[in-house]
Amino acid sequence: MSCDFCGTELPSRVLLCPCGRLAYGKRIATLAKQADELEVQGAKPEARAAWLSALELLPESSGQAREVRSRIERLAPATSGVPARDGQTAASGSASGRKGIFGILTGIGLLLAKFKSIALFAAKGSKLLFSALTMLLSVWVYSRIFGLRFAAGFILLIWIHEMGHVIANRLYGNAISAPLFVPFLGAFIRLKVEPRDAAEDAVCGLAGPFLGSVGAFAALGLARVIGGDTGELVFAVGSLAIWLNLFNLIPVYPLDGGRAASVLDPALWLVLTIGLAVGGFWIGEPYLGLLAIFPMSRVMQGEKARREGAPLWLARYHTVARPKRFACALAYVGLASVLIATEMRTRAESAALLKKHARPDEIAAISSDSDESR
Repeated sequence: MSCDFCGTELPSRVLLCPCGRLAYGKRIATLAKQADELEVQGAKPEARAAWLSALELLPESSGQAREVRSRIERLAPATSGVPARDGQTAASGSASGRKGIFGILTGIGLLLAKFKSIALFAAKGSKLLFSALTMLLSVWVYSRIFGLRFAAGFILLIWIHEMGHVIANRLYGNAISAPLFVPFLGAFIRLKVEPRDAAEDAVCGLAGPFLGSVGAFAALGLARVIGGDTGELVFAVGSLAIWLNLFNLIPVYPLDGGRAASVLDPALWLVLTIGLAVGGFWIGEPYLGLLAIFPMSRVMQGEKARREGAPLWLARYHTVARPKRFACALAYVGLASVLIATEMRTRAESAALLKKHARPDEIAAISSDSDESR
């Protein structure tokens, strides 16, 4: 067999080529892609067979081999023990004794299962309680500056943003934590599993700003309907949420925009960079072209891993079909364009309303309290 990259003929069982690469890296990447596709289709035995084939081409002690073995174990068919019975040779007394012991063990098992269910419910409840407490803390902090109504509305829109991430990850079957709120930093959720590829990461990342923008636009529309002082306050909340969702689209990892930009290949990245630079100068925001440069290193790193097939996990992450890449890029640019246009149109009005609804007396009180504590 020969190396996938330099063509050097190698003896059997030699997995590392003198050129410094995994000899069969391209074949491994192909098998990994096939296994992922088979798993998505529900063909677990075939997916497991593909992973087993890939494992034979990897050094036993490598990190990629450990990762593949974990996938194989996850796809292994469940086995269930069936108790053997020999009624012809067992005495009736022994059989009844075994039934009695089995009954006791079954009762203990059911009791433990009940306590486990209670413990799991309590653990889940405590996580939701902690999430709610961080939410209330953020409301209290923001209320000291903008008042309770503004703070409650703003935190609600942040929560809607986070629910976008939650819903998208749940649709992909990913385990995630409850949202945790941090005053002046927004909120975040913690992924308990790694995304399967860059397209999934992009979709889950963009889902937050998308749903958050829906909530923000709903607030802007509601403000026009309500009118008056309350309408102004709702408009200010919605405008600030527009800005927050736009900020999250900056293409810097781990912001949502950085996750979305991970799906780009060099050609798409170059096209978007030129488009953003031209568009930025046209609307008087030249920094947009500079922002597009940020994901360059991540895009190039992913392209290199995809071409070489190593490291395996990074090659799998960046192996995405071109239509998916294009769709994610189009969604990202479309959402960012709408938010930029809205922010520019409402900038002056929202700045005036934010200044109007801030509470200088509360800010002064906070400063006074801190001075007295010294």
